[in-house]
Amino acid sequence: MVERKVILQIDKEDLQEVIKEVVNKLIQGNETRPQPDEMITRQEACKRLNVCLSTIDLWIKKGLLPYVKVGRRVLLQRADVVELLTKNKMRYEK
Repeated sequence: MVERKVILQIDKEDLQEVIKEVVNKLIQGNETRPQPDEMITRQEACKRLNVCLSTIDLWIKKGLLPYVKVGRRVLLQRADVVELLTKNKMRYEK
């Protein structure tokens, strides 16, 4: 596949306007994003962490991933899933 590059000439005012529009769209997009304290299922955590369900269950059993049980459902806080991702990332970067 051939990569094509496009070079545009744009004046300062137009560039500033484009940047403002992009920033505003990003800000609006963040308002609809899920909040960190949102509860997710184990299946959603599997997709987020790219692991299988048995791995999630093992992490719960080992206490690496806190959970809440509502009836038969096991729910995880999105923030805890993100924190687990961050901790693992830090270990591998060292």
